[in-house]
This record gives sequence, C-alpha cells and structure tokens, in this order.
Amino acid sequence: MKVLSNKKSDLLPRTEIKIEIEHTSKPTPTLEQIKEEIVKEFKCDKEVIKIQKVNSYYGLAKIDVEFFIYNNKADITKLEKLAKKQKEKLAKEVKEEVPKEVKEEKNDKETKTKE
Repeated sequence: MKVLSNKKSDLLPRTEIKIEIEHTSKPTPTLEQIKEEIVKEFKCDKEVIKIQKVNSYYGLAKIDVEFFIYNNKADITKLEKLAKKQKEKLAKEVKEEVPKEVKEEKNDKETKTKE
C-alpha cells in the first residue's frame, strides 16, 4: 500500500486520503478487504472510514482508493449519506421504539382519567 495524498480537512472533522494498492496474482480486493488494510495501516476504527471511490485499471494489478477517516462515529453519521440497508435498519429500530412509547403514553392517560 502506497499513500498518494493525506490531507486534514479544514472545514470538516475528517482526513482525506488517497492510496494505491497493488494486488499482483490476486483478484481485486473487496471493499471489506480494503477497509481491513486501511484499519491496519492507519490504526483507526472500521466504522469511521468512508470509502469514496475505487478505481481499478484494466491490465494492471493495482487500484486507487479515495476515502475519508472521520474523527468519531457521530461525525460520520451527521455528514455522510446512509446506505439503503443502514436506512432500513434504522427505520425498523425507530418503528419498534415508537409503539412502546405510545403504549406508555396511553397507559399514563388512562390512569390519569381513572383518578
């Protein structure tokens, strides 16, 4: 792995990095494999990495990867667009929590009216 650029963003709480990965006599690495290599190299948590772009070159055993490393998990959730699966997961969690709260409110109202 070769680091092509490493820039700390002035406006956002993240570091913008471009790397080159050579994969001779191996298939092109998956996004998970790329993230694992980034975690090893930059010693950060897997959840604060956002891969922006992966360019592979026909006939060459190398890829260029552009990604961001955020300062913490809260920053990445505020600034980055969620994937469809992540949105669905959050929506399910919210739906499960809302009925519980509604039931509790109904119970509170019923007890107040009885008194």
